[in-house]
Amino acid sequence: LIDVYVRLNGDTEKDYCFCVPRTSSISIFYNIFDVLPLVLSPTFFYQRKPVGFHLSTSPGFVTSEGALLFNHEGRLTPIDESKTIGEVAREGQLFIPVFKYNKSRFIGVICILLIWLYTDLPDWMSFTPGVSLFALSSRLYEHYFPAAVDPDAVTENAETDPAVDVIFFLFHVIKVVVIFLIFFFGGYNPMSLNPFYEVPEINPDQLRSIGWTGARRVTPEEWREENRTRKIDEAGGAVKAYEKGILLGLTSAGVFLREGEGFNTPMD
Repeated sequence: LIDVYVRLNGDTEKDYCFCVPRTSSISIFYNIFDVLPLVLSPTFFYQRKPVGFHLSTSPGFVTSEGALLFNHEGRLTPIDESKTIGEVAREGQLFIPVFKYNKSRFIGVICILLIWLYTDLPDWMSFTPGVSLFALSSRLYEHYFPAAVDPDAVTENAETDPAVDVIFFLFHVIKVVVIFLIFFFGGYNPMSLNPFYEVPEINPDQLRSIGWTGARRVTPEEWREENRTRKIDEAGGAVKAYEKGILLGLTSAGVFLREGEGFNTPMD
């Protein structure tokens, strides 16, 4: 068996360890995306399953204790999926899934947001006045509950200041842009837009079948912050750590390796 890491959601803080047979082919990693009932693609605008894998050959980062972390800088090496994991990777090396961009999903979200934005246009700016969601809901309310409608209030609301209309429409534009950016950067990446979709449960046997260990490799930045906190606590506080000269090297603790070192060392 060999412990290797696979990046989930395209996030450098989600490099998780999987224990798999050395003789297994690279294609075994596709099982991860079939078994786990999670969205593992970078954003909503990518296909849910990868089309291939790259091997991270960045040299790495060595901690003060000798642990080798990923530095996330350097080249990604395409790999032949017919080869075994043991032939292409070392213990603890990182595989990065390659996802295909979903253009139809991107265009669909853009169209929905633009239609929504159009319905928010003030009537005097719209080619089809009265199609806003507020206007439609108001007409439905007036139709089904005529007794509850105040005629004076309807007449008063019908006359609005164009400047106020423009200001409110600008707020709608900002709202739509923010929603798009949330989708674009992965802030909202649902399994399905269907509100009745139920996420299937997963059992321990399924996790074992893909070699899931639950271990996550921290980033150099996370390690430095944790190392700094630990060293200060061991010294008895920031003041004592300063007096002992411990603080000086904490922000630069560890070593970033160079080309030809660490995970960049040739396999042969």
